[in-house]
Amino acid sequence: MDALRSILCQTYSHHEILVIDDGSTDDTREVAARFDKVKYFYQENRGLASARNAGIRESKGDLLVFLDADDLLSPSALQIGVGELWGILSVRLCQEITGAWLRT
Repeated sequence: MDALRSILCQTYSHHEILVIDDGSTDDTREVAARFDKVKYFYQENRGLASARNAGIRESKGDLLVFLDADDLLSPSALQIGVGELWGILSVRLCQEITGAWLRT
């Protein structure tokens, strides 16, 4: 539940939350149901890679962050990550347009 709360408290709000239940025997379904913004998906136990692939298949976004039940994000983690990624992509785009390599 703390992992979900850490996502809901993000300063960057343009995100979706998917819970992929990989055949767990705990109360994952009930925990996910407590949060309106969470989309829950169940599959028979196939392992971590299969659960990650299910998340990729079901997601609508362009960028993904994977969390396990015992992971927490700091409140600005998504905002910082997206900002850094767009900064890198902007430099790369500039390099491709101008043919120049920039150093900082």
